[in-house]
Amino acid sequence: MRGRSDAQRGGLCIRILGAFEVAIDGQGIPDSAWPRRKTKDVLKLLLTEPGATLTVDQIIEALFPDAAPERAASNVQARISELRRALEPSLERGADSRFVRHVGEGYVLHSGPDLWIDALAFAEELEKAQAMADAGDWMPAIETFEDALSLYRGDFLAEDRYAEWAESTRKQLREQHLEGLTRLAECYAEIGRLRQAISSCQRVLGIEPCRESVIRALMAYQKEAGQPGAAVETYQEGVRVLREYVGVEPSSGLQAEYADVIEHGGARESGLDARRIAVLPLAIYSPDPSDEYLADGMTEELIGSLARVRDFRVVARTSVARFKGTRRTVSQIGRELHVGSLLEGSIRKENDQLRVSVQLIDARTEDHLWANEYAGSQAALLALQQDIARNVADALRLRILSHESPRVVIPDLETSQAFTLCLRGKAHYARGTGADRLQALECFQQAAELDPELVSAHVGIADCYRILAGWEFADRPISLAEGYSKGQLALRQAFELDPDSAAAHGSLALTQAYLENAFSSAESSYRRALYLNPSDSQTHGMYALLLLCMHRLEEALAEARVAVELDPLSPWCHWVLGHVMVEQRRLEEAIVCAGRVAELDSEKPLTDVLVNARWLLWDWEEARIAAEEYARVHTHPAVRPWYRGLHAIYQGDLARSLAEFEKLGDLPKADARSQLAHGLALYLARDGSAAISLVERILADNPFGIHYAGRSWMHLFIGLALEQLGRNEDALARLDVARHGLPERIWNTFSRGPILADAAEALIRIRRGEQEGPRRTIERLTLRSKENEVASALAVLHFHLDRIDQGFEWLNTALDHHDEFILTIKTHPWFDPARDDPRFDAVLERMNLAR
Repeated sequence: MRGRSDAQRGGLCIRILGAFEVAIDGQGIPDSAWPRRKTKDVLKLLLTEPGATLTVDQIIEALFPDAAPERAASNVQARISELRRALEPSLERGADSRFVRHVGEGYVLHSGPDLWIDALAFAEELEKAQAMADAGDWMPAIETFEDALSLYRGDFLAEDRYAEWAESTRKQLREQHLEGLTRLAECYAEIGRLRQAISSCQRVLGIEPCRESVIRALMAYQKEAGQPGAAVETYQEGVRVLREYVGVEPSSGLQAEYADVIEHGGARESGLDARRIAVLPLAIYSPDPSDEYLADGMTEELIGSLARVRDFRVVARTSVARFKGTRRTVSQIGRELHVGSLLEGSIRKENDQLRVSVQLIDARTEDHLWANEYAGSQAALLALQQDIARNVADALRLRILSHESPRVVIPDLETSQAFTLCLRGKAHYARGTGADRLQALECFQQAAELDPELVSAHVGIADCYRILAGWEFADRPISLAEGYSKGQLALRQAFELDPDSAAAHGSLALTQAYLENAFSSAESSYRRALYLNPSDSQTHGMYALLLLCMHRLEEALAEARVAVELDPLSPWCHWVLGHVMVEQRRLEEAIVCAGRVAELDSEKPLTDVLVNARWLLWDWEEARIAAEEYARVHTHPAVRPWYRGLHAIYQGDLARSLAEFEKLGDLPKADARSQLAHGLALYLARDGSAAISLVERILADNPFGIHYAGRSWMHLFIGLALEQLGRNEDALARLDVARHGLPERIWNTFSRGPILADAAEALIRIRRGEQEGPRRTIERLTLRSKENEVASALAVLHFHLDRIDQGFEWLNTALDHHDEFILTIKTHPWFDPARDDPRFDAVLERMNLAR
């Protein structure tokens, strides 16, 4: 990809697509450098229309709506002065700013050669690409579209997604993004790369699933690619979202496309996609059994080389490894993995000489599409996978784009011991236990010592430190501070060796998401990783989980489905899909996913999906059984009391819940999930002071962040407890701190963060007798009433405004949505105003709960 990084750009560099970032001459401005949050908000507001003048009244209306007019005007002037000094630290008092200028009755962000804004660059590149596409220059258009779309790291000012003043610009840029993806799909289709055309359409529908023109185009591409079954599924999913989201039936045009698929292709696959490839484990013939690593390493590198070609879908090693030494035929494997082509081969080693035979086979006919044999020393075969990837592309009549050219990533085989150690480290890491991750770390560290230029070793070290950060082991505890700092050091070394390492970008995303709570930055890193390796099922799955935290459910579903497609025999990928189904409240489908997980891994099934689905279906006994089974197969000492404690909370038995959480005893305080659930039990028991003390301890013990959470969630919880205690000013201040970087949700314990924060603030203002603030909150939430948890919040607010009938209407909607928040309905103080109403007993009965 072309373009310079922020560190290479001089002047003022501002990113507003996704994470909000400002850099001056390559140096980022940290959050601590902004005098006030409103100072940064003024800049964001000016960025909604760069180059356009915003009057003082417009700024006041957007950012200071509740302030007295004279005070608001003074606030604007003060924030503008602070903004100028933040962007130009050397600016003398009274001097004109290069960037923020006073024009007439307002202010303007002046564009010029010293100011680069990603949204403006995005629009400019899109315009160039569209002109190329209009002229039929398909290959240059594709490259330029890809460059433009890479700038779109997420929605405009993603952290301000509920700010009304940002909505118009956000919609405009999102529409440009979707149109760019749609045109990119058309370009790919023109050069016969239907897989990429399909992928681009799926990205559009992940963001906006009701776009009928794209549904039709996707069906047409799938039909042309020989995937009529997939086209039928696309139609069925399209009908579902059209009915569910906008309440309309499919248009006559969409129905005609479906009829054409049925007439000319039938509902079954007419054939397997030739560009969906499985690289079977290479066989090794050597007198030395320790040479097995050669076959494993070559298999992995072939998968990596083919995966760089974005129109291929290369099945992950997790799934193909199950066929090592198999007696199944090529056609049987092809049907099971649903691939059209298989690459298989063998390695013969005699002394220092290797003979490698490789063949590409049509899974439907078992015909050989291409075959070759390579012979020579180990060093002479370094470029082997590069040549194979090119030949596979030629055999399948695929034109490789410039940035997809396969590269040699296998290490010098003279340092084969380092490569072997990396393979062993990956095997230990995949087992998932703390002890195995420690062993993996040792393997990667030894590999890096033997071969300091082995990128995969440094990435492995980073992954291990990230996952081990905050875990306490008797033989080797690793603190959050140690895990974070050493993991970052390993990543820096990996990027210095290879800035385009997909694995390094994926590892960086995990650190950003789960240790730094920087969700927008993590999304940017995931997108970069998938651009470099679009066939990485693990990255697609982790990106799906990140999108869940951001409550972008349709996009999460699209990523989870790709992960399963790439790794159909991976229990983890089906587990991710199950979690997405739970969030979409497709609970029966989630249960099916949980069953598939158990089939693929009967020894250690990830049945927490099943537990969550049963809870949300109010199937308490089945949920209890599933929770006990999950605790039985998972040895972590916090699992059993955590699930039992939560189950007791939902049953309304707080005494039993607290007794279970007391069993956590001296477990590491970094086990934030269990500790925070304990805090929830204390909160529901109306012991807010104890809940605050517990969560404050978690914050103190986790200075670098908390796995799968983020400090914002801790501050939110404290704000809720302070609201319960009637400490209104302290609660509002803590809620304001929480909102910075607050993800949409975490676990099944607490539901969605911003909605809880809005509801808590509105309740405080209702108690004060205020009207305008709660009214605006209710209006804003009502516009989003189809989303999970919103109906619960609206029910609570109406109850506290003494609008009991309206409150029960919303509560019944929450029941229809199977909101998570109402799982705590028996004891949550927010439902107190409705408890004496006979309709409350009917709600409990519907949830299979006794008074």
